[in-house]
Amino acid sequence: MKKINYKIRVMSKATLTERFKTQIFQLKKTHYKYSLKNQENWFNKNIQPKDKHILLFKNDKIIGYNVLRIKKLIISYKQKKIEENCYLFDTLVLHPNLRNQGLSKLIMNKSNLVIRNRNYFSILVCLKKLVNYYKKFNWSLIQTNKITFTEILKMNKKIMFYGKKFNLKKIIRIEII
Repeated sequence: MKKINYKIRVMSKATLTERFKTQIFQLKKTHYKYSLKNQENWFNKNIQPKDKHILLFKNDKIIGYNVLRIKKLIISYKQKKIEENCYLFDTLVLHPNLRNQGLSKLIMNKSNLVIRNRNYFSILVCLKKLVNYYKKFNWSLIQTNKITFTEILKMNKKIMFYGKKFNLKKIIRIEII
């Protein structure tokens, strides 16, 4: 019987080989209805050099993926504004044949560790049905009327945060650019 070997790696855009990129695009295609070419175009347009790619491998093949995209976060209080880098938690996907086996928690735990180690805020946008999943990993909801994105945000989505603590009651507006 062959032993299954799971490994998790954090990589930057520069360290992703073409083979890894192709595997990422193929994996994302199992979840999203975009062609491999569209996946590649989106990657080339939106992924920055310092973004963090969390890759879950099974016997040297990518079976899970998450990207933490660096964005600017502007937090407005009554008297002041704070501008910091944050991570936009994007694209958590696991191979369809390997779902419901607890493997996504490996990716979530590693992503949370990267966020904590950088002492960043992190924001994610998800469907309402996924809120309880992310809460298991200590993510918290943000009221959608407190946050604006320069990217298009569909109104039926929920917004969650993780990482550095802030008092949401005192915040007037959070902008991600």
